[in-house]
Amino acid sequence: MKPFYSLLILTFFLTSCEEEKVIYVADHLENCESVTPQTCMLIKENKTDDWNYFYDAIEGFTYEEGYEYILKVKILKIKNPPADASSLAYKLVEVISKEKTQTSISIYGKWIVTNINNFENKTDKSPYFTIQKGQINGNTGCNNFGGSIINDSTGVFQTGMLKMTKMYCEETTDLENAFATALGNTVSYSRSGDLISLFDNQKNKLLSAKLAENEIKDITKKREPLSIRYSATSRGFGHSINFVNGQFIYEEIRPKSFKSIKTITDSDIETIYLLASKIDFTTLEKLIPPSKAHQYDGAAGGTFIIISKGVTYRTQTFDYGNPHAEIKDLIEKLVSLKDSLEPNSK
Repeated sequence: MKPFYSLLILTFFLTSCEEEKVIYVADHLENCESVTPQTCMLIKENKTDDWNYFYDAIEGFTYEEGYEYILKVKILKIKNPPADASSLAYKLVEVISKEKTQTSISIYGKWIVTNINNFENKTDKSPYFTIQKGQINGNTGCNNFGGSIINDSTGVFQTGMLKMTKMYCEETTDLENAFATALGNTVSYSRSGDLISLFDNQKNKLLSAKLAENEIKDITKKREPLSIRYSATSRGFGHSINFVNGQFIYEEIRPKSFKSIKTITDSDIETIYLLASKIDFTTLEKLIPPSKAHQYDGAAGGTFIIISKGVTYRTQTFDYGNPHAEIKDLIEKLVSLKDSLEPNSK
């Protein structure tokens, strides 16, 4: 991946001190590293070009993941820029288009095979595979392998020609053959949290795998800004449980009014981030409430809101205490932390 600003700098010196360009912006961010590690937009000047990391900001442009953009931007040269800073500044002229794409489900990382359909693994070996940016590599239980892979947000999963070492391991021969056959016949995948399933062209499940523990821990270490609010309200009852970037806050509105702030452990914070990572935020508003007693008998109604990367996602109102299955584990964790609080009156 080439730094995008280097291409623009070259163009700049060949043209003028100020110019306008049309650029394409991808629907997702990627980790990148300039002076320090950061998250970058992906940008290109022509539809057929490769994506390039963009390390700067575009004045006047608010980015939202899940959308592909075509922008017209003005590029200005900065006189005497600070050390390690770009000599170019970008300003939005026009959003030519903003199109929502299908939700991207990343399967990057190391996956440990837990089950191969119609095969009983009688060894103590577990095949695994690691996926990163168009490449797949791993171990069959005996031999290392690697090659190319095509996968995208629509669920496509197809490997190219894989190269493999040629060790002979009598104990794992059947395991290796079963795994290699399953991988070779895979055309699609589905992911739920830290589990992935691979399928053939008839939608038959071929194998299941689990995200490696170190990959799960990496999710929680990123600690991107995250706000969660679980609230309940009825005629005589109202409170909210809030998690804001590591801080835990409980507020009660009625029958009495108080606010309590709890310092929670690093382990609790990691658990909250991990449970949140298993939720597809973009589907929250489409979830059907499991029950709707709050609409008829005065029972408390519950709402669940997550703010991630500046975007707010929320559910429809549901019966407090009976959340959707997709958010149940996270809500139960928040409630358990609330139950351990000693209220401090205002």
